Amino acid sequence: MGAEGCPRSAPLAAARAGTDGVPSGQAVELVEVLAEARGGETHLVLRYLAPGIADGMEYAAAEADLDHLCATDGVPRAEENGGVAQIVVTLMDRFVERGTADPGATQYFSAYRFVDGTCVWLDF
Repeated sequence: MGAEGCPRSAPLAAARAGTDGVPSGQAVELVEVLAEARGGETHLVLRYLAPGIADGMEYAAAEADLDHLCATDGVPRAEENGGVAQIVVTLMDRFVERGTADPGATQYFSAYRFVDGTCVWLDF
């Protein structure tokens, strides 16, 4: 386990085109890509800055963006890295270190099983 009880994370290359054009039209920027070992599985964690969510955007409005980012950015990365069981997508209005709390920050998360080249939403 890493700092503060978080699983060990390994940074992966973050640069990739294709994070523009999310369904809500908000600006998003990929800032961190991690591979985490959890329960014998590899989880791919994609973390995006999305300052617009702090302006009152509800989760329901951002949900399509999370799905879109999993499908258009998460799937190709999972296929490239192999062995990925789950993809986690985070939108945050400002950078928050993974595993730390920031009560003033707005963050939305969604987790997906990576099955047959697709994102299958997990209700957690």
